[in-house]
Amino acid sequence: MSSAAIYGAGVTGSEEFGRYERLGSISSLVLEYRKWETRHSIQVSRNGGTVLYRAYSEHDALELVSSFDKALEPFATVVAKDW
Repeated sequence: MSSAAIYGAGVTGSEEFGRYERLGSISSLVLEYRKWETRHSIQVSRNGGTVLYRAYSEHDALELVSSFDKALEPFATVVAKDW
């Protein structure tokens, strides 16, 4: 298997996650981000790519990604070390 998707709260503590973690490495994450009183699904890849799972105006997409990037800043060095 070259890819797997696991969803849900507390997924990193599951037996299934542990098995996949031993077999490979994470190349992307889909996160829920709250802005404008709405949840937005955003995928972030190892190489820094960002995917929005909804249609947005160009202005809203740029504002959302900028806000999301800012929220992740405190964690950026930790992620960079692991990858």
